[in-house]
Formats: sequence, structure tokens, C-alpha cells
Amino acid sequence: MNTGGIRQIAEQIKASTRVVVLTGAGISQESGVPTFRGADGLWQNFRAEELATPEAFHRDPVLVWRWYEWRRGLIKPLKPNPGHYALVELEQRIEDFTLLTQNVDGLHRAAGSENPIEIVRPVEDCFDLMWSGLANPLMKRCCIRSTHAFKGLRLCSS
Repeated sequence: MNTGGIRQIAEQIKASTRVVVLTGAGISQESGVPTFRGADGLWQNFRAEELATPEAFHRDPVLVWRWYEWRRGLIKPLKPNPGHYALVELEQRIEDFTLLTQNVDGLHRAAGSENPIEIVRPVEDCFDLMWSGLANPLMKRCCIRSTHAFKGLRLCSS
């Protein structure tokens, strides 16, 4: 491991007044969240076009919902890891800190991040709203942002 490079980055962050962090699957993998494209990624065992496309939903909505429900069950018991907590600490130390995440696991919030910008809505929020059948503005936003795979597909009532 190149500790000199890590020290240099740490010094740059320490001297910064504005920091933006973008996280993806890698940060949550240590918590047990399966990635999609890694060696043991979900797409090694499943075909994306069978589960994560509008066509798949139209062809077999029950299968698609069951798959997302299975993913939700995998995520629900998981806890944040040291990487999530390190970002909370950065957020507390740096006045102008922005955390962007494309993860749907909710682990940044569980770790204590105050205002993560969730590019994709956490899967737990969406399922609670969709299964309850609520037709309100929050549900509409959730459905629109629930997953990029369903872009343009109307899953919810207006």
C-alpha cells in the first residue's frame, strides 16, 4: 500500500474548505451489500435484462418485484462499516461537505450522514411506499428515482 499517497490525499482534504465525495457499491461491499459487477456480483448470477429493465417488468412484474424484494431483504439487516463512519467524521469537520451516493442501501444515513444526496432513492423507502399503494407526491418522486433501469416507465399512479 502506498502510504505516501494516502498521506498526501489526507493533507489535501485537511486543507480543503469544500469537499465532494461520490460513493458507489465499493463502500458498502464491506458491509455485505453485493455489488453488481464484481467477481461475485449479482450480474454473474442474474441477467440484467431479465430483472432490471422496463421490458423485464412488462414481461414478468412478479419476478422483478420478487427480485427487488430479495435484494431489500439482503440489505435490511446490514450495518454501516468504517468507511461510512469516516465520511460522517469528514462531514462534521468540513464546513462545505457534499456526499453523493448512487447506493440504495441507506447505510450513509444509518451511519449518521446528515444530508447525503441519494442519486437513486433507497430501496427500503421505495418498497414501503409502493407496497402501501400510496399515491402521493413522495411516492411519485420515489418511483421516478427508484432505479435508472426503469427510466421513463410509469410504475406508479399519478
